Amino acid sequence: MSTVRRVTDRLDELEGNGFENRQARVLAMAIDETVEDRLEGVIAPVLVRLDNIDSQIKGINSRLDSRKYETAVITATFGTALIGIGIAVYEYVVKPMVG
Repeated sequence: MSTVRRVTDRLDELEGNGFENRQARVLAMAIDETVEDRLEGVIAPVLVRLDNIDSQIKGINSRLDSRKYETAVITATFGTALIGIGIAVYEYVVKPMVG
């Protein structure tokens, strides 16, 4: 996770504080591993929560999609019923009045 520049700066700092090159490399690697482990420990719960939120959003979307289909079916049924009522009114009311 560390950049090359950050590792180089850390090595220079450790060597500047009296550590030999080999000691500085070992310390720099240990620091990087510790930082990565801690970051993974922090990021893992966040990723779990994001996955849970994603699954909740998928559930909401599927319910919304089913509502859309229900609305379409109800609208089609209502339209068909209106046409049927119109035909019935014409057959039993208007047609006998006109003769």
